[in-house]
Amino acid sequence: MLVSSTFNYKLLITNFEFNALGLLPGFLHSQASPINYYWMEKEVIVHAANMSQALYEIIGKGYDQTRKADSTVTQRLVHFLGNTPEKSWVDIGCGTGNYTAALSQAGADIIGVDPSDDMLDQAREKYPEMSWVKGKAEELPFADESFDGAITTLTIHLWDNLIKGFQEVNRVIKPGGKLVIFTSMPHQMKGYWLNEYFPSVIGKSMNMMPGFDSLQATLDRGGWRLSSTEKYFVTEDLQDLMFYGGKHRPELYLETTVRSSISYFVADENQEAVNAGLRRLKEDIESGAFDAVRERYANTFGDYMFVVAEKRG
Repeated sequence: MLVSSTFNYKLLITNFEFNALGLLPGFLHSQASPINYYWMEKEVIVHAANMSQALYEIIGKGYDQTRKADSTVTQRLVHFLGNTPEKSWVDIGCGTGNYTAALSQAGADIIGVDPSDDMLDQAREKYPEMSWVKGKAEELPFADESFDGAITTLTIHLWDNLIKGFQEVNRVIKPGGKLVIFTSMPHQMKGYWLNEYFPSVIGKSMNMMPGFDSLQATLDRGGWRLSSTEKYFVTEDLQDLMFYGGKHRPELYLETTVRSSISYFVADENQEAVNAGLRRLKEDIESGAFDAVRERYANTFGDYMFVVAEKRG
């Protein structure tokens, strides 16, 4: 049965109440042609719900080799938090603690939370003076109204249940507190030149990401009011080699250590297609053909987005 994207949106919201999964695949709300809702919903839910913790136990082993806190991203997080010494924060999905530590060094009183033992072990080894707690967004081990605000960087697509996660984060934040999300949107990912070489990786990654309307709807149901957004464009000197971190340095994707710290590459079961894409990318870099590919994907959508929400009430 084929249904329009508009109908999908209403149906999927209703379906949250039925199955409590809380996942809104953003590609359902794009301007693309109608899709098979039932098949896509099933595929995306199973993929996202089953991959998160096990996947991060895998990529956690070499994560710090390429995933370092970027100074510009850190500065924007501080800006949106409105950091003051008397405020306390929590980093949801802190990983090995790079951004948590960077914010602490910028003066924030902050605690890191992550479901991965391996990630937390690395965080504790690097920053023993800080507090690291095992937990996930949907079940935070803190009392009500424990913090003034929260951040989550590049993790919401791996939460088991977005609505429940936002409700739980809301519970531990004081009235009027902020939630700062750093993420990418499906419409932004359509503008990645990675589509040219790794269509299966990009396709599945877009399926996991909530679109803007979806994110706003789930924030609202979680007790948050969207207050502002800001596009983020990857720079040539980006220190955190996230998914599109090689935007200006395509040769980085040829390095196994870079790909092994990016969940989308690790999770893609079609490694033969990934290897074929790597061969094409290498050939295009060497021949100079890559420059035309990158130019063809130039856009003003932004590569990632900061989303700031305030706790209602």
